[in-house]
Amino acid sequence: MNKNNTCICCGNSTLKEVYNGLLMRCSVCGHQVAHPRFFTTDFHEVYSEDYFTGAEYLDYVNDRAAIQKNFDKRLKQIQKKVGDNMTSVVEIGAAYGFFGDSLKIYFPACQYTGFEISPEPAAWARKQLQLDVRNEDYLLSDIPKSSIDAVFMWDVVEHLPDPEIFLKKISAELVSGGRLYLTTGDIGRLLPALQGRRWRMIHPPTHLHYFTKKSMQQLLKKNGFNIIQVSYP
Repeated sequence: MNKNNTCICCGNSTLKEVYNGLLMRCSVCGHQVAHPRFFTTDFHEVYSEDYFTGAEYLDYVNDRAAIQKNFDKRLKQIQKKVGDNMTSVVEIGAAYGFFGDSLKIYFPACQYTGFEISPEPAAWARKQLQLDVRNEDYLLSDIPKSSIDAVFMWDVVEHLPDPEIFLKKISAELVSGGRLYLTTGDIGRLLPALQGRRWRMIHPPTHLHYFTKKSMQQLLKKNGFNIIQVSYP
């Protein structure tokens, strides 16, 4: 939702409160967004180190092996499609740098830059993994236009107050033919429809946007992206 109270994906202004005012639903594309009251949250406080050690994850660092195993699977699939044709990439929401660590195995010559809102995980990634993970606002970063081969956003887009601002910046910084890889939940699937408010992904203010396949594609297309593949791992 933007400041005009319209759907960020399709521009529709008829958003209806659902789940007792917890979320607002677009009647056209199905996109759902947290009620405006959640957008006044101090997100630096929400994404403190506690987020990774009990608030959202039980123990993120202790789960490293399982997390990196999933990243390895994704990177193998990416490598099959692009070969070694990645020289410079950005990850938004890098956490402790586990994806960047796996990336070094599959694309050893690739320059990696990560951005993470929480200072402790970013510092851990720099110290323990020797990765360029910055505790900086990606939106304020000075990345040259048309300089990045790929941008990765793993389970990040649903956390952003205004995903469209990020997508516009990413679109400008990708080279011609560059790719954006992202994952998020799909609130348009059967399980969320059956579970309703009990669906595990619904917990503002950490999750603010709830995409359907249709709404996600609309948002990407209007910001200059062509959809290559949608999958449900």
